Amino acid sequence: MKEIADALELLTAQHDDITTLLADLPDLDGERFALGLGALADKIATHLVAEAELRKTLHLADAGDDRAIQRALASIFALELDADEMRDRIRDLGDLFRKHAATQEQGMFVALAETIAPDVLEDVGARLSKWSSRASVLAA
Repeated sequence: MKEIADALELLTAQHDDITTLLADLPDLDGERFALGLGALADKIATHLVAEAELRKTLHLADAGDDRAIQRALASIFALELDADEMRDRIRDLGDLFRKHAATQEQGMFVALAETIAPDVLEDVGARLSKWSSRASVLAA
């Protein structure tokens, strides 16, 4: 992902990237599917940490859906790769994540863009973008 200066643009780009991966995963198989799951875990972990850092920096309340996303991801990794319910759990995570993204982008991000100085969002965004571009958990 290219470096994005504004924190809200960065998080929105991450939302788009994760949503696309969730939509594509069910069509993958074998090693590509396993690598896709690793990339998904990596991207979600990076995204949730970036969001937490934004909330911490701007002194915002904790998001309630982070734990639900973590539980949904963990439920996927509790299965064997070829389990019958794997695709259903990926679909459920996709539904949950799309709701998460829409809620933030149409609510919190709009409010922040209207109330936080652009230079503050750029400072936070530059730091998060630099960190996010180097972060790697499972997919490396």
